[in-house]
Amino acid sequence: MIPLILVGAMAHAMPIVTVSGGSKTAADGTSVYDSFCAIKIDADGNVYLGSSIDGAAVSYTQVSTVTDWIRPASAASALYEVRVTSVDHDAGAATGSGWSTSPGADGSWFTLDIDREWVINETVVGIYQTTFTIEIRLGTTLDTGAYDLNIENTA
Repeated sequence: MIPLILVGAMAHAMPIVTVSGGSKTAADGTSVYDSFCAIKIDADGNVYLGSSIDGAAVSYTQVSTVTDWIRPASAASALYEVRVTSVDHDAGAATGSGWSTSPGADGSWFTLDIDREWVINETVVGIYQTTFTIEIRLGTTLDTGAYDLNIENTA
């Protein structure tokens, strides 16, 4: 009788939301073409960090298949929201640097019915860093993670 109760309880477990934080660097010592670093909070329930150098397409890697952002990933829905806060750009960033978001303004909540992406780019020689916090909520904040995106164009 006890195993049946445990199996039933496990079948109805609540989804777990995790944004564990992380860092990504794009280092380009050969040219001054556009370099990018990005984080993507996907509607598929996963978090990806990506980078590119020399103007190539951004290549993404899943942060964790065990955590980040919701497990099971099939529990992802438009009921969840994400926002970026505490954005801090390196004061010594070179001209030509940029911070862009596909959702919109920093500090605003956006539903996770579509992929949300935050990107830094560097188009001139220089070093650029952006640190920020990502929050995910379902009514109340469920988890928060600190991230760094870094570009080093040294050509």
